[in-house]
Amino acid sequence: MNRIKYLRLLNGMKQVDLAKEIRVSQSSLSGYESGNFEPDSNTLLKLADLFHVSLDYLLGREDSYSAEDHMLKKIPVYKHMKNNYQETMPVLAYYLEISPCSPSVEYFGYYISVDCMEPRICIGDLVIARKQKEIPNGSIVVVQIGEKEAVVKKFWKLNGGEIVLLSFNAKYHPNFFTAEQVASLPIHVLGMVVESRSKFE
Repeated sequence: MNRIKYLRLLNGMKQVDLAKEIRVSQSSLSGYESGNFEPDSNTLLKLADLFHVSLDYLLGREDSYSAEDHMLKKIPVYKHMKNNYQETMPVLAYYLEISPCSPSVEYFGYYISVDCMEPRICIGDLVIARKQKEIPNGSIVVVQIGEKEAVVKKFWKLNGGEIVLLSFNAKYHPNFFTAEQVASLPIHVLGMVVESRSKFE
C-alpha cells in the first residue's frame, strides 16, 4: 500500500481531511496515493511533520520509522463488552506499537468468543480496534446490538441509514436493520478492527 495512504488510514483520516490539512486538492492527494504523480518537496515536508515520520520513510527508502518515531501505547483489552463499556472492565493491559502522530486516537483490544467470523477470525483470537466516527463500508467492526454483548462483523451502511452486518461463517445469516431499528435498539459501532492476532501467535 502507498505509504501516504497507509498513514492516512492508520490515523483514521479521510482524504478530504488530509488534503485540507496539507493544503492540496483532494484530487492531488488521490494522485499521490495512487502513484500517478509525486508530491512536491513542500508537501512531503508537511506530510512528514504531520505524521512524525522521516522523508526517507515516505519515499520508500526506509522500511520502518526511526526509533524515536515509535512509541508503545497502552490500551485496554476486553473479554466482554456491553453498554458501551459502562459495565465492562479491561481484563489486562496490552501494548500496541503505533505512530505518535495521533495521540488522540483511541484503541482497544477484544477477545473473540463466538465463531461468526471463522475461518478468518477464530474464537480466542484478539482483535485490535480503533474508535472513530466514520466507518467505511466493508470494514470489520466491533458492534453492539441492543443490550447484547458486542460481536465482530463486517459492516455496511446503506443510503437510507439501514445497516447490514455480515459474518464470514456461512452458518450465520446477514443481519439487516432499518434506520429506525438502528436508532431504537440501538446499533452502536464501538470500533473498526485494524488488526487481528491469532491465539496461536
